[in-house]
Order: sequence, then structure tokens, then C-alpha cells
Amino acid sequence: MRIKYLSFLLVVLSVTYIFGCNNQQASYEDTAIGGTVIDSSSKKPIAGVSVSLDMLKSSVLTDSNGFYYISNIHVPTSAGNFNITFSKPGYNTVTAFSVLYAGDTTKRLNLAMYSPTTSSVFIANDLVVSEYVNKWSNGILNLYHLFVTNDSIWYDNDAVLLDSAGSNSNFAFYAGGYAQPVSGWNTRFTNLLGYYSQYEFDTLSRINVGPRSIDPASDFPTQMTLTFNAPLTQSPVYGFYLVGRYNYAVGYPRVYGLLRIESFYFDNAANTFKAVVDVKINRNEQNYFLVN
Repeated sequence: MRIKYLSFLLVVLSVTYIFGCNNQQASYEDTAIGGTVIDSSSKKPIAGVSVSLDMLKSSVLTDSNGFYYISNIHVPTSAGNFNITFSKPGYNTVTAFSVLYAGDTTKRLNLAMYSPTTSSVFIANDLVVSEYVNKWSNGILNLYHLFVTNDSIWYDNDAVLLDSAGSNSNFAFYAGGYAQPVSGWNTRFTNLLGYYSQYEFDTLSRINVGPRSIDPASDFPTQMTLTFNAPLTQSPVYGFYLVGRYNYAVGYPRVYGLLRIESFYFDNAANTFKAVVDVKINRNEQNYFLVN
């Protein structure tokens, strides 16, 4: 009788242990974490921040209120150490450490992210560039300091508006050091990014190279824009890289930017062709062109 009783007790304990493990396992899978991400400067919530745990292959995005929530986290024991990564273009990527306890669905981790690009983004609208006739004509773009000048000082020259055919046709913006006797810096352009309205250009945040980082060697293959003539029916946009300043001028970081040709026309009073352009640059080696 005693043996039968012990056997029955063993069966009961085994079943209890098994069900207990299953219940405990289910509680592990109910573990979750959430919180709010804000801009460290403005204190406003940041939408679209990618939040991921090191043990999960998927990620979630913060909503318009900067809120995120990750559920169904498997904690292998009663508690686990997790790294949580927060990332968004234009902001510093942050990896935070947190201890998660099995079954806890109320864990909160709030975060402030800063934008190292904000103070490095500069914008100039409606710069009027004349065709290059001689070194005193205002046909020179200083893309680093965002102004129009002439070719009397060569180190102001990042791009020049040239008539490639010498026949008042086929104009283009060329790299400052591309054509002689014009002298200046070497600037590389992307291929045509597209045609953008003023609003579209103002909200254009980056040169689209997909999920990878920008590659200065391959993403800027040409030393000139496509040629154009008056009047423009659309406004073309190009990205540019000030490779000459970076390679040869002391203290210059990599500078990327966006150039939009708003309009191109013949100025009868000045007897010259002129282009009106918008420029955005980032002086902090970032492919990011919005002022937050």
C-alpha cells in the first residue's frame, strides 16, 4: 500500500511540475517593455524611431507621440539582461541596458535622443547665379558658405554655371576645378535625383541610397549636372559632395548637400542667362538635410 501511495504521489508531483513549468513559460512570453522617446533639445516626442531588442529579429517604431511597446518577450529564466537599441536617421543611435523580469508587462524605459545634425544643416533659397562669362561674372557657387560670387578668389569656387557649347545652350553646373580657365574645388554630383517642387525640396531629408550609409566614392559619379536650357519646365535636384575641400583643405569634414535648380532664364537687362537655385548642406558628414 505504501509503495502504491508513493507512486501516486510521484505522479501528482510530476504533473504539477510539468504544468507549473508550462505556466511559468507562458508568463515568460508575456513579458513586455514600453516607453516614450523625446528630442533632448526640444523635449518633443520623436516619431519613427526604430526600437529593437538584441534577442529579437523584429523591431517596432515609435508612434506620433513617441511611444513604443514591445510584447511577447521570452525571458529564459525569472529575469534576463537585455540591450535595447533606438535608432533614427538624423539622431544618435542609443543602446540602453535593462533587466526584464518574467511576466512583467509594465516595464518602462523612456529615452531622450539628440540630433548631432541639426546645428550642422544650413539652407539658402533663391540664390541667383549668372552664366560664367569671365572671372568677374557672378557665375560661381560657394556651396560650403552658401553664397554666389565671382572667380576672382579661387577658393570660393565649388561649382560654376557654364555654357558647355559656347552657343547659349546646354548649360550645366560644373565642379569648380573641372573647366579651365575657371579654377576651384573638385565637387562631385549624384545622378539626377528627380524633379521637385519647392515644398518637396524643403521636406527632402536625405539622398536616397537605401538602408546603407552613403558612399562618397560611388554615390557621386559625375563632375557636372545634366545640361539644361531656358526656360525650365521642371526643377531638377542633385546631391553633391565637396570632395575637394575635404581632401585638400585643412579642417574641412565631409560635406554633403542638395542642389535644386528652381528656374533658368535670360535676363535681358544684364544680357546674360541666370539660374535661381536652392541649396541645403550638412557640415557634419551626415546624409541629412532638415533643420528640426
